[in-house]
Amino acid sequence: MKLEKQLLSKLLLFVTLCCGFLSCKHAETEKEKPEAFELSDSMARKIQLAVVKTEQVENELKLTAKIEANQDRLVDVYALVSGRVSGLKANLGDYVTKGQTLAYILSGDVASAERDLLAAESNLNNASRRYNAASDMYKSGLVSEKDLVQSKSEMNLAEAELAKAKELQQLYGNRSKGFYELKAPIAGFIIKKNITDNEDVKNDNSSALFSIADLSEVWVMANVYESDIKKIKEGYEADITTITYPDSVIHGKVDKLFSVLDPESKIMKARITLKNNTAVLKPEMFAKVILKYTESERRLEIPSAAVIFDNSRTYVMVYKDSKHIETRLIEIYQATTNKTYVASGLKEGEKIISKYQLLVYDAIND
Repeated sequence: MKLEKQLLSKLLLFVTLCCGFLSCKHAETEKEKPEAFELSDSMARKIQLAVVKTEQVENELKLTAKIEANQDRLVDVYALVSGRVSGLKANLGDYVTKGQTLAYILSGDVASAERDLLAAESNLNNASRRYNAASDMYKSGLVSEKDLVQSKSEMNLAEAELAKAKELQQLYGNRSKGFYELKAPIAGFIIKKNITDNEDVKNDNSSALFSIADLSEVWVMANVYESDIKKIKEGYEADITTITYPDSVIHGKVDKLFSVLDPESKIMKARITLKNNTAVLKPEMFAKVILKYTESERRLEIPSAAVIFDNSRTYVMVYKDSKHIETRLIEIYQATTNKTYVASGLKEGEKIISKYQLLVYDAIND
């Protein structure tokens, strides 16, 4: 009897321990079970949604480029005379107006032209007096008509010589004491300067003394590599940024393709003409060009900002409501700066989170 009581006591103790152990395991299981995710009201007000839609694929071609002066609005300035620079009035980078003096050149050619002008004026005065005298004498019958015609011809020749001398003097700048006045033929910025004070210059020099460019319109010359030539056409939309103004996007179009390649770099040039009334774009600036063009292919389109990259995979957060948000693996067909085209993983009409999606992704998947 005593032995039975002992066995019964041990059996009750074993059952009690088993029940306690199972109760603890159940509590732990309940504790380990994750709570279902629900988007908070504050986060729901912050996120933005985008609807998956089918669109034609837009592609991009990124090119390096350089700002250049519009060659149709650029003038090289040469000296028409030989001589010595005796007064430099403009420097590199200066803005000059049309007709503004750039430099004075002391020149023997100008001095000779001044002497020729004085001689031509004197010759005309003498020829005029001779003709007037011959005319009076002809009326009195003292000279023949032949003599009158001869004096008239001499006066006409003297007038022509004076006109020529005046024209040359005006070309040289109407200066006295042998100075030639070098003037700006157009208004613009001096972008090249190959002249210094007291330098001797020659009128047969092949190098321009100044280059003046009207920078109200400039060229963006983009570099197109041989492998990309087939992708580009005139008329393509272009977004241009510069290192100086990286946050300022300028829009333009490809207006010319230069169908020749540099023999060494194998690069073809594409030109984009831009208005530059404020002169913020300057020659030799480096630029980045993004050309945009449309393919015939149609694909599902989503904002590029909505795509999440994690562990070499791409995801989006598919939204049904605040309690039903799915992390969806997708395959990308083509991506541009603003748009991504999806090959698989989504359906047209589905909604995805396009702003603060990374916070939602971390909250669900951590």
